[in-house]
Amino acid sequence: MPYLLDTGVLTAYLQQRPAIKALVDPWVQQGQATTSLLVYGEIVEYFHSLPNAPLRINQLRALVQVLGAHSLTLAIEDRYATIRRALGDFQRVPGLQLMHIPRSQLRA
Repeated sequence: MPYLLDTGVLTAYLQQRPAIKALVDPWVQQGQATTSLLVYGEIVEYFHSLPNAPLRINQLRALVQVLGAHSLTLAIEDRYATIRRALGDFQRVPGLQLMHIPRSQLRA
């Protein structure tokens, strides 16, 4: 099963948070994790607020090279809008499995 890593999880992983690292490492090592270019942009924006932004951004770029990043196309955005309009909450999307990770675990 592939895992699409969102902003909070990927940021915590890059910051070497032990709980998230233990969760995500196997997915990365087995080639089961990926992300999106939107997540990449959100993390770069956050990293620009840190004193070591260039180093962090280089680490992110290296990781995204390993993970791969889905780009957003007009077709993807159209599909997103259709699903969101019809279903609202992601929990009602057929076949989609969500994993909720509490904020406290992202900071641990």
